Amino acid sequence: MKSMLVLLPALMLASMKSGEKVSPGSLQLSFHGRDFNRDPNHNPSFYKQCVTLVATNTSSVPATILLPAGTFLQPTDESVQRFMITKSENIFVKPKSTVKQHIFAMCTEAHDGGPGPKTVFTLGTSAPPNWVKLAALIEEKNYQNTAAQHAVWALSDNYPQSNVYDEDKTATMELRNYIAGVRHEAVLPYEAPHGYSSRWFKSIPVEYDYNLHVPHRVTLKVYTGENLLLKTVYENKMIPVGDQHYADTMYVPLSFPGERVTLKIYRWDNGALTDIKYFNTASTDSLQNGVRN
Repeated sequence: MKSMLVLLPALMLASMKSGEKVSPGSLQLSFHGRDFNRDPNHNPSFYKQCVTLVATNTSSVPATILLPAGTFLQPTDESVQRFMITKSENIFVKPKSTVKQHIFAMCTEAHDGGPGPKTVFTLGTSAPPNWVKLAALIEEKNYQNTAAQHAVWALSDNYPQSNVYDEDKTATMELRNYIAGVRHEAVLPYEAPHGYSSRWFKSIPVEYDYNLHVPHRVTLKVYTGENLLLKTVYENKMIPVGDQHYADTMYVPLSFPGERVTLKIYRWDNGALTDIKYFNTASTDSLQNGVRN
């Protein structure tokens, strides 16, 4: 991935030798998403340590990178979720060396798509004051959990306070208290949101119909909204002329209770992407049918 130079007031450089300074041009930072398809622990791609920083110091003096909690990480692709750092980082980089570090951050745009390993971020501005205070609370109490992610969405996407929930009661109630104070509303009692399941998975029926006027070698795959491959129905299979029908039930692991899950069926004809069909947990109807440009 292409590295990018970041020059921001939040970024501070310190030398270990008195009087020496690191030239801004000699420190290169790149931020990108992670490849959770290969993660055996099924970590989510939009909170916890979901962003990787690669810092390269080409100077002859050491540098320290300070990344405060409450700082935005802005994706270069506007269809991907923007993040907010939820744990301050103080990263030391030796002269002529590179450091790779995973950064704690949370999504601030629930309506956008999740990042992947090719998603590139730039270091942005500080979030609004109430968001920064929430990030400080998350960092102080180490609430890098589902309740905290929903608390962020309560500010960024107006999610209901009831969605701020985790099996950690203390975390849930402290975060609900904060959100209630910001939004001037009553604090809800500790209880699971509607639809919560301790098994943390969702069964979603999917159906897909298509018609071929001439035979094609067809590939059909089912993905989550975060581009995690759930099933390869068939790959490069010769399909005859006529109507085709596929029906199945996908059992999708959830990152948190009550998560809204999107599924996508991709179809390739003779190697070319020809169709995408979307499903979500609220309805088995197609949300959108057609290839996105």
